Amino acid sequence: MRNFSLQIKVVLVHTSFMKTAISGIACALLIVLSPPARSQELGKIPSFLGPNNVAAGAAIEPQQGVHFITTLDFPPFNFLDSAGRLTGFNVYLARQLCAELSQTGNCTIQGMPWEEIESAMASGQGNAVIAGVAATERSREKYAFSKPYLRIPARFIALKTAAGKAAFGSGLKGMKIGTLAQSAFDATARSLFPAAAVIGYASDELLIDDLKSGAVDVIFGDGVRLAFLLSTESGSDCCGFVGGPYFSPEFLGEGMRIAFPLENERLKNQIDLALISLQRKGMIEDLYLRFFPIGFY
Repeated sequence: MRNFSLQIKVVLVHTSFMKTAISGIACALLIVLSPPARSQELGKIPSFLGPNNVAAGAAIEPQQGVHFITTLDFPPFNFLDSAGRLTGFNVYLARQLCAELSQTGNCTIQGMPWEEIESAMASGQGNAVIAGVAATERSREKYAFSKPYLRIPARFIALKTAAGKAAFGSGLKGMKIGTLAQSAFDATARSLFPAAAVIGYASDELLIDDLKSGAVDVIFGDGVRLAFLLSTESGSDCCGFVGGPYFSPEFLGEGMRIAFPLENERLKNQIDLALISLQRKGMIEDLYLRFFPIGFY
C-alpha cells in the first residue's frame, strides 16, 4: 500500500454511536483492529464490481480533489473510536481510494450527522458520500452512484447441535423462521419462503432466546448484524451460520455504493476505476477481513 496523508475532519463529537442498525457490540470489537488474517471461517469476499465494467485502455487520472462525507454512528462502517477518531471500513476504504487517485495531499473525510449530509453536498462541502446512501429511484434524482463495493446479504443462523443443522437441512417447508419484525429481512423471508412460518421479533435478544428454546428453528436476518451477534457470549456458544448468503435487490438494496453529485460523472468513473484496482490488489478483501471478525458470506 502506498504511503499517503489524509485529512480527517470531525464536525461533531458524538460518543453515543451505539444507536445504529448494527448492535453496539461492533464498536467494542473494533476499537483495536488486528491485522487481516485469512481463515476458512471467514472465506473470501465475492466480487460485486465485475471484470468487464471498464472500457479497454481506461486509466486512473489525477483529480482536482476528493472530499468525502460520511456519518459518525454506523459501525463498523463509519464511527468514532474510544479516542474520538473517525474510523471504520468506509473510512479506510476512502483512504485507499485517495491513494489510488494520487490524492496524497488533497483528500478529506468529513464526519457529520446523517441529516446534514444532503445540505452539505448541496453547498459544496463534499463531492462524494461514503455513508451507505441507498441507490433508489428517488436518490438517483440527486446522486450518481459508484459500482457496489460491498453487498450485505441475508443469512440464516441455527443451533450448532445436530438437531439444529438437521432442521435446516430438511428444507424450509413448515419451519419457524424468526426475523426482526417489520424489517427488510422480515419482508424478504416472507417473500422467499412462503411455505415457512415467519415470526417477527422486537429484538435480537428475544430471537436468540427463542432459537435456544426451540420456539423457532432458525433466525433469518442481516448478515453483518448476525455476524456480530455470533461474536457475543450469548451467540457464540450456541449458534452458527447455516446455508449460504441471500441477495435481493428488491428488498435489500443494490449494495454499498459511493454517491456523487449528478454533474460529477468524471469523478464517479474514476472512483469506479480505483475500486476495481483495489479489488484486483486484494485490498477490499483485506478490509473485510480486518473489520468483520466473523465473515458473513
